[in-house]
Amino acid sequence: MSELRSWNDTETTEAIVAFAEGAAQTVPPEERIAVFDNDGTLWCEKLRRLEAHGFTCFIASDGSRDFMRTVTGEVYGIPPERVVGSSFGLEYVDDEHGGSLAYLAQPDVFVHDDPAREFDYVKGAETALDRARREGWTVVSVKDVWATAFA
Repeated sequence: MSELRSWNDTETTEAIVAFAEGAAQTVPPEERIAVFDNDGTLWCEKLRRLEAHGFTCFIASDGSRDFMRTVTGEVYGIPPERVVGSSFGLEYVDDEHGGSLAYLAQPDVFVHDDPAREFDYVKGAETALDRARREGWTVVSVKDVWATAFA
């Protein structure tokens, strides 16, 4: 059984566990920093796993900075000073790629592809997924990797 209880035993899951364990042995504690998007409870186990290996975790979200900083402590255990959010001074601009964003950490590309339990919004992420495959990044599929979503 995976050390990440709500995740299925997959190569992706094992890569994340191996990354955290390897970094704990080779990366100085002051350099162990992980940044996540606000993707709900799916990342909580990964956050705890990295923290257990000496990582300082941050959250970056396009959600309102003032709102995010009030809820991340209770929801994720991340204090407000480690949360970056949007403010009224920022604006989303659509571009020739459809304005899609790739959420990267480690580097990972997180794929929302499970319409039965969450959302399926892979359309628009093709460029990020192609690059991830070319560069050997870990592609994290909600459908394939998590045994439980939003437990």
